Amino acid sequence: MYLAVEPGLDALGEAVRRGLAGAGALVVLDNSGSADSDLAGSANSFEADVAIALRTGDLPGHRCSFFATRSFRSEAGLILATRVEDELGGVLGESGPPAGKTYAVLRETRMPAIVCAPVCAGDVDGMRAVVGAAASVADAIVRGVRSWAEAPLDARC
Repeated sequence: MYLAVEPGLDALGEAVRRGLAGAGALVVLDNSGSADSDLAGSANSFEADVAIALRTGDLPGHRCSFFATRSFRSEAGLILATRVEDELGGVLGESGPPAGKTYAVLRETRMPAIVCAPVCAGDVDGMRAVVGAAASVADAIVRGVRSWAEAPLDARC
């Protein structure tokens, strides 16, 4: 598993890494802040089964994104994003549904990939809430990933 973490979310990223490793996953943690294409290239080089990017978002609340265009979407990415988003809703409150995006980190990876934004950029109160609940937020992300790993293409999400 490849886990890329935006600078500033390092503690959350480390908690997610520990949780995934505790569940038996081999996890590469990248907190370099590299551009999306570089992250995708690194995930591909690692031959990860899954890529997750943790970063701040551009909309209020929390949101997970998966790869989608007008004519194609990653079904595995959609299900993974839905599972993680559902788990985050129990910790951070309900937010919008997963969103199809064409971010390079989603488009250029060869494995299911999601971007998980637990808080909007610049939302000081939201960041405090995420930091204060970092262990619970990390556990929610891990539960979502584990649920997906147990049935990755099960559309009953």
